Amino acid sequence: DNQTVSLSARLGELLLNRRATVTCAESCTGGGVASAITGIPGSSEWFQLGLVTYANSAKQQLLGLSPDVLAAEGAVSEAVVIDMARAVLSLAGADISVAVPAVSDFPVTGRR
Repeated sequence: DNQTVSLSARLGELLLNRRATVTCAESCTGGGVASAITGIPGSSEWFQLGLVTYANSAKQQLLGLSPDVLAAEGAVSEAVVIDMARAVLSLAGADISVAVPAVSDFPVTGRR
C-alpha cells in the first residue's frame, strides 16, 4: 500500500543520510518487511539482508536462538523477538535491525 511504500522510502532516506544499514528477521510476516524495503529503488545501498525464520527450527539454526527460550517463552514473545533482532544484527553486520514475530505483534529494533 502507499503508506508502506512511503515509510520504506523514508527509512531509506534516513539511512542514506546517516550512512547506516538495516537488516531484518521475520516470522509470520513471511518476508513482507524485506519485500517492502527492497521495493524501493536503490535499497541495496542500505539494506543488508532479510531472513524469514517461520519455524522454530529455522530460528534455532539460522539465528542461533535457544530452544529452551523458545519453549519457555513461545515463538511470539518479547524475549524471542529481542533475540531475533540481536541475532540478525550480528549476522548481517548492519547498524540497525528489525524483528517481527507476527503481523499483529510488536516489532523490535536493535542498534549497534
